[in-house]
Amino acid sequence: FPLSDWRAVLEKLGARLPATVSAQPWLTFQSTLQFLLGLSWGYYLLATDWSLPARRKAWTFIALLIVGLAVAITVANFLQTRIPFWPHTPEFGFFPNRNHTSNVLGIGGILVYALALDGFGRRQRHWWIWIAALSL
Repeated sequence: FPLSDWRAVLEKLGARLPATVSAQPWLTFQSTLQFLLGLSWGYYLLATDWSLPARRKAWTFIALLIVGLAVAITVANFLQTRIPFWPHTPEFGFFPNRNHTSNVLGIGGILVYALALDGFGRRQRHWWIWIAALSL
């Protein structure tokens, strides 16, 4: 691989860089492993033959986890306390970046709304609980 311009500039300034292509090869390796793990997990999920009840159970479990996170954020924000294992940032959330937290909660809200509509369409008696959970 040819050397990048930024490497030449840093070496002129006296910075010692390793003889690797990446400035931080351990982070590149970690990111590559995480990508491959996510890719293999996605392949497993897409290749598995899911029945409709198993799919509904999985979506319900994921929605309950996201509602639980929303409850934890709401209670912690109301009580002005921090959850010990969450990052210490000025905003309340389970990610250092508030945009990531809002993305998870927003997509979870869409999932909860879809479960409420599915329950309403199948004439279940407890569909309204999802609408109440959506208010968080």
